[in-house]
Amino acid sequence: MDVVIAENSVPASRKGARTRKDLLDATLRIIVRDGHQQVTLRNVAKEAEQSHGSIAYHYGSRAALMSAATEFANDYLYQRSCDICSRWRAGSADLESFTELLVEFYLDYLVRDEAMGTVVLELNLAAAREEYLRPILYKWGERLQNIFEEPFRKIGSPNPAMDFQLFLNAMNGVLSAQRSFPRRQFDSRILRSSIIRLLHAIACDNG
Repeated sequence: MDVVIAENSVPASRKGARTRKDLLDATLRIIVRDGHQQVTLRNVAKEAEQSHGSIAYHYGSRAALMSAATEFANDYLYQRSCDICSRWRAGSADLESFTELLVEFYLDYLVRDEAMGTVVLELNLAAAREEYLRPILYKWGERLQNIFEEPFRKIGSPNPAMDFQLFLNAMNGVLSAQRSFPRRQFDSRILRSSIIRLLHAIACDNG
């Protein structure tokens, strides 16, 4: 038989952490379903089935909710990126294996996981108008640049930092276009070929 813990017997810190998670999950659901403009304290409280006072206590403002959502998405993709680079180092550590791992990364975490793909797109759009989100995105870009510097350098990039930014911006454009205008056989015909062509162009650029 499952043990049911009464609400009033859960330590306050655990209850607070659980409430914050519920509110963040509700924020992400609204972003995916309705867009980032619909994230308000009232809408999130309703989605999470929490009181307005509870959300005001734990987050205090819409900006805090949007910042938390951005931090969550960035941390999630950063950890997945670290895994990709670790697997590359543990394998043959060549251009072909790096290409396949990046194809797998984009397919698994930003294409097939439609919710995460939508969250990333919406948060980038939000940052275009809401300046307080930009430092979070800048920090994320710097962290990614640091972990991808080694593989980009080893595949032949003369300027890993610049080439990574080129690759990242190009892939953001490819994914955004697919969200706006879905194309058939996107995985093989567009995404894979885009990654292959970008990485091979970078590897062949000697200055």
